[in-house]
Amino acid sequence: MMQTNQIHEKRANCYKLLSLCFYQPDAEISAIIKALRNEVDYFSQQAVFKLDEILVELEEHKENLNYFLIDYGKLFVGPFNLLAAPYSSVYLGHERRVMGDSTIEATNFYQKAGLVINNDLKDAPDHIKVELEFMQYLIMKSISIGEEEFLKLQKEFLFNHLSLWITDFKKAVTTNSRTILYKNLLEVTHMFISQDEQFLSEKI
Repeated sequence: MMQTNQIHEKRANCYKLLSLCFYQPDAEISAIIKALRNEVDYFSQQAVFKLDEILVELEEHKENLNYFLIDYGKLFVGPFNLLAAPYSSVYLGHERRVMGDSTIEATNFYQKAGLVINNDLKDAPDHIKVELEFMQYLIMKSISIGEEEFLKLQKEFLFNHLSLWITDFKKAVTTNSRTILYKNLLEVTHMFISQDEQFLSEKI
C-alpha cells in the first residue's frame, strides 16, 4: 500500500508528463510516453493499455516524425482554424475565443497560488499544458510545505476549471485527430483527471 506522499508524487509526475505530451512532438516523445506509462499503472490499467497503443504507433513511425507533427499542427496550432483548440476559453467562454474570461480565471488561480505569469510565456495561460503543469506545481507545494491550503486549491482548480472543459476538448481531439497518439492521449488525460477528482473528493 502506497503512503499518501507517494501517491501525491505519482499524481504530480502524471500531471507533469501529460503536460509535456502537449508540447510539439520531438524525438523525446516515446520516452515521455514510457515514463507516463510507468506512473499511471497505479491509477488505471486501461490507461496503460491506451499508452501501449501509442507506443506501437510511435515505433511504426519512428523514422517519420512529420506524421505526428502534421496532426499536432492541425489540431493545436493552425495557421488555419484549430481543429481542437487547447485553450479553456474556447470551451468555457460565451464567445468561444482564445484569451477570453476563462483565461483571466486561470490567471487568477495562478496568482492565488503565488505565481506570476512570465512575460516570456509563449502560450496563453489557459493552454492545456500550462494548466496541467499548474496542477503538478500545486501537488508539489502540498508535499513540500504540507499545508492543506494547496490541497484545497488543487480541488478548487480541478473542479471549477480544468475538469469543466477537458471533456469537450477530448471530443474535439478524438473527432479530428488522425493519430492514435493524440486520440489516446486525450483518453488518458480525461481518465486521469476524472480519477483525480474522485481522489480529491475523498481527501477533502
